Amino acid sequence: MIPDFTADDLAVREAVRRFAQNELAPRAAGFDESGSFVGAHLPGLSALGVMGLNLPEAWGGVGISALGLTGAVEEIAAACAATASMVTAHFLATDSILLAGAEEQKGQYLPAAAAGKLLGAFALTEPGAGSNPADMTTTATPTLAGFQLGGVKHFISNAGHADFIV
Repeated sequence: MIPDFTADDLAVREAVRRFAQNELAPRAAGFDESGSFVGAHLPGLSALGVMGLNLPEAWGGVGISALGLTGAVEEIAAACAATASMVTAHFLATDSILLAGAEEQKGQYLPAAAAGKLLGAFALTEPGAGSNPADMTTTATPTLAGFQLGGVKHFISNAGHADFIV
């Protein structure tokens, strides 16, 4: 059974719809034509709470349901696919920290990411593996200073503009 939208979900979706129609849609073609990164949308998205839609309130997020989150992303994507890609790549990075990060990492990254002060990227895709985790060859070897990373990633949304990469 699919749950119904809550009143909060609907309110968030409506606010995101208005923002998307007024701010994102009029600029989308220009970003597409120029190939520019849509980071100019970050202040408005952040002010609306979009950058923390996927996070619980305890970590600075909005705390809406998964259905509400999906509705908000649909509204963004309808107006500007590039902006939806930026936002959802950020969600992949913050979700990873939320689900598997140490408490210190959560405190360091999640509140600032939810506020739009930090932008995240999620490095999954590799040249020989695509986005199939079972075929990946990148390694993280423990060292005295932390970890030694080895491997190649590519097609990482937000990477050139991200403040942190998971």
